[in-house]
Amino acid sequence: MLTIAEASQWMALSEEEFARRLSSLQVAGGDSVSAGSDGNGADELVLPGLKSGRGRCVAHELMRKLTPSPKNAVMTVGIQKGGVGKTVISLNLAVALSMAGIRVLFVDCDPQASATNFLLPEDQQYDHLPTLLEVCCEEPVDFCVAATATRYAGLDLIASKPAVRKVDAHLRKLNALEFLREKMNGTTERYDCVLFDVPPGFGDLVRSAYLLSSTVLMPVLPDVWSLESASLTKADIEEAAEETGSVSPRIFLFLNRFRSGRIASAEVLEVLQENSFGQILDISLPETAQIQNSVNNGMSVLEGSVPAARQVFLDLSSRLWHQGG
Repeated sequence: MLTIAEASQWMALSEEEFARRLSSLQVAGGDSVSAGSDGNGADELVLPGLKSGRGRCVAHELMRKLTPSPKNAVMTVGIQKGGVGKTVISLNLAVALSMAGIRVLFVDCDPQASATNFLLPEDQQYDHLPTLLEVCCEEPVDFCVAATATRYAGLDLIASKPAVRKVDAHLRKLNALEFLREKMNGTTERYDCVLFDVPPGFGDLVRSAYLLSSTVLMPVLPDVWSLESASLTKADIEEAAEETGSVSPRIFLFLNRFRSGRIASAEVLEVLQENSFGQILDISLPETAQIQNSVNNGMSVLEGSVPAARQVFLDLSSRLWHQGG
């Protein structure tokens, strides 16, 4: 959950204005919001979903009443290079959006299913869970039918499993883009954002995810292979958009593990700035073991002990939602 300070910052409001909006909400039954004390002489708002105490937090359900009108955004986190932190970034972005009151459908397109294993509650029966394979191949169902709840409020999942690698062979027999667009029927009523986490490559599934998106977040490392992959991915997306008559998504470059003072970081950044691979965000992810190991440790960065990393994803989610989504 977000603290009141984080929630007001996410919405680009002063804490006073955020508190005013909170106080104007009506609770069930039409009663006005009441005021109370945090036990230290300071007044605080008392609302369902608002925890008491100095570390007051705003739950998803309450943030949902305050967030801007739904955008029905579609985003993809991807680049044709492995090991750049796509899954770590997409998971933490999804968690941050859900904490801000956005209803998110996370679509795990990676046969490794790392995101699926991370998001599912521990007591979830994985063997009988609908996955992207069932959505696309075996008696196809819509995304909304296959979606399952995760351990985060407001965040649902289309699960993956190793057999999802068979999806591309099936989609090659179809108009993959229109098929997946049809599978997304109903998502706009149920979700504010669909977020695709895609593996490296440019098969039919990944290609369609890019073309269905309004925003692509492309993680980039400070190395020459990231530069080549960013250029290749952008060119492939534009070519596919032209072939299908689609609108190319807006591409944002998200710098990961860049460090000031390092020659490699400076050189790669210079090339990115000189070439139109996409808009370079002024938010970047620092190089820390806690961030890189967060998925394996079963805890999102927003729940961890690195405040700077938590702030990165709050800033990133706010930026993409308000400007890119």
